[in-house]
Amino acid sequence: MNIEELSAFIAEVNSQPKNHTGYCGSDRKEIQKTLEEDFSDLELEDSFIVLSENNQLIAALGFDIDSKKQSAEIWGPFILNSCHWSEQTNMLWNEFMNKMESREIGTYFAFYHEENKKGIRWMESLKAMETGKHQILVSKTEGTNGEILEEISPPYYEEVIKLHDELFPETYLTGADMICELSEEKRLLIVPDGEQSIQGYVFLEGDCVFQEGNLEFIAVAREHRKKGLGKKLVQAGLTYLYENMNVTEVSLCVNENNAAAINLYKKSGFHEEMKLVSFKVSV
Repeated sequence: MNIEELSAFIAEVNSQPKNHTGYCGSDRKEIQKTLEEDFSDLELEDSFIVLSENNQLIAALGFDIDSKKQSAEIWGPFILNSCHWSEQTNMLWNEFMNKMESREIGTYFAFYHEENKKGIRWMESLKAMETGKHQILVSKTEGTNGEILEEISPPYYEEVIKLHDELFPETYLTGADMICELSEEKRLLIVPDGEQSIQGYVFLEGDCVFQEGNLEFIAVAREHRKKGLGKKLVQAGLTYLYENMNVTEVSLCVNENNAAAINLYKKSGFHEEMKLVSFKVSV
């Protein structure tokens, strides 16, 4: 499988809201980096099903597989000719299901732009459960004067894990997973409350190459709410990304029903870029 050709194809199709699959991106080089370095527990050839015509890609469907959790995030379908969309989508899906017959992948997650009606109807045909509607917010407000916060250290691990699992019980990362993922690109800033307890934290990710960052999780312990800590954490996360990680654009995802959080983020310089609908497929 030609990874450069696949990346260019995904970027072309995913750049249109009516075809957009969430979190895949539309920058060819960024997609290629993800496919090369951070995609699926299986080989790329086992994670993507493609269709070609005259030696050119015309359709692709990918699966970012997590073998440990026995789940996968669906990438696509990416299809050029809308006249054959349903036929080709079902062909790709059935072929992948046949390949996975011997593997225990029971749960699939998908995220579609609200204008991707074909993708949403496909989820309905698979009897997928709609799990939420989300706003993707973006900030390009450089020069944020947020407070410099302490980076997490081992004495606080247990409290962060406890708070994270309490506030985000069904998210894609457990508290322990979040700690394990800490790296040069993924940082966790905390507001301590004594020697081992915390008031809140922000988990962020920055890519110096593409100058993009994400505020992945922002959490405030229930007993410390309504004290301005949410705003403090957002501003600190932005400042860290802009000043320490060479980032020029920061994004985050928030449930559209969380009006208080959306208001906080917009006051901190974020604006809505798109809306996504999320689904869960059990097979």
